[in-house]
Amino acid sequence: VICMVTDMVWSRVAFRTFLYGKAWFVFTLFVFIIAQSILGHATSTPEVRIAMLSSRLFIYVCSMGQMMFSHTRNILRDCRRGNLIKFGRCKIPEYLCQWQGVASLL
Repeated sequence: VICMVTDMVWSRVAFRTFLYGKAWFVFTLFVFIIAQSILGHATSTPEVRIAMLSSRLFIYVCSMGQMMFSHTRNILRDCRRGNLIKFGRCKIPEYLCQWQGVASLL
């Protein structure tokens, strides 16, 4: 029964979310590799500079923007709910007490 339920959850809900997340990561990694490796060694023409600027902006805005949105959402959620942990003299959001939250923030 447990195996059937986990297979059902994985095949219907979790698989798509996992696949979309990994596909987005692979796509941004591909753009990063193109920008750093191929465009970095090309001759410096205005077109190459524009392509490099565009790809770097894409990486910074899409990848870091997604992380900033996620952390802002988690911080605001913990502050609104009062889920703050005292760490020394200051209070920090509770999600930063888990290693995944700290690793993602760093």
